[in-house]
Amino acid sequence: MNSYADNDRERLQTGIRRQMGAEMTTRFLRSLPLFRTVETLPDHLRDMLAKLDEQDHRAVGGKR
Repeated sequence: MNSYADNDRERLQTGIRRQMGAEMTTRFLRSLPLFRTVETLPDHLRDMLAKLDEQDHRAVGGKR
């Protein structure tokens, strides 16, 4: 009985992956505001990335 459930689960996972990767689905998702790619980062994220880069350079510089 468990093997039937496992088989159904695998078929469901495969079907979902296939549908999510379909061109029509990706085109639809890109049309939604939530899934649009943003060309620029907000200032607070850019600042956070700059701080991370600075810390990373300090860590690498200290180990050399």
